[in-house]
Amino acid sequence: MSEITSYAAARRAGYRFPLADHYGGEQIIVRDRVMRRNYKVALSETAWKRLGYVVLAGCKPHARVSRQVGQGAKTVGYGVYREDQVEKKAGKK
Repeated sequence: MSEITSYAAARRAGYRFPLADHYGGEQIIVRDRVMRRNYKVALSETAWKRLGYVVLAGCKPHARVSRQVGQGAKTVGYGVYREDQVEKKAGKK
């Protein structure tokens, strides 16, 4: 593979600039900026619960992200957790 030297070439190869909730994947440096591909996205505690997982006790969030709610009048911030910070919920008997 030839060396990637431009942002456009990196994007064509699947690389993106990482956000706070991205982790893992392949990483390259293009013009002094990090770009990643095949990354995973950390999820909120609520999202993990919906998937049947629970956040491990005492884990600090991987990152804190904020999103606009509604018509953009309000911003909500929350912690997100990586896959290694959660465990499958025990089944009910």
